[in-house]
Amino acid sequence: MMEFLIKKGTHYSNNLIHKLFNLLHFRKSTTYLVKFDSSCIYNLPKEDQGDINKLFGFSLGLHHKDSARFGWCWNNNQLEIWAYWYDSGIRKYQFIQPIEAGESYYLEIKNLGDNWEFSISDYVNSNKIQVPKSKTLVNFGYTLWPYFGGNQTSPHDISIFMVDFSD
Repeated sequence: MMEFLIKKGTHYSNNLIHKLFNLLHFRKSTTYLVKFDSSCIYNLPKEDQGDINKLFGFSLGLHHKDSARFGWCWNNNQLEIWAYWYDSGIRKYQFIQPIEAGESYYLEIKNLGDNWEFSISDYVNSNKIQVPKSKTLVNFGYTLWPYFGGNQTSPHDISIFMVDFSD
């Protein structure tokens, strides 16, 4: 698994060379095997604790216009996974489920035309949600990588481990 490290006091993860070689995205879906370790546990000021950090996803054109990503946060004493997307420039998000640090999960985002489909599965269970999206004429974009924040930077080094399982 490749480690994406978000250093203390920053927003962006490392692995710039990997990101550059995997920048453009032409597929209708993307799948990663993902594992968080205990470094994903953090405490921020109360008003920022529930802010959604970004895990991975892809844009259709500009990411603040049309994109889909998995988001995550440490909130309510659990690691929460969220669907996080922009639909015609409007940011939207929906809670999917909690997951366990130290466990591996397959996370997949599919562009179904009128919907985004977000799915999470481990070796036993699977959970899918679909959320509506506007149609776009753009069928390519770029890959979106781990990012910490909202307005806060990472309070300590955070490691996220990922392997690309996309077709």
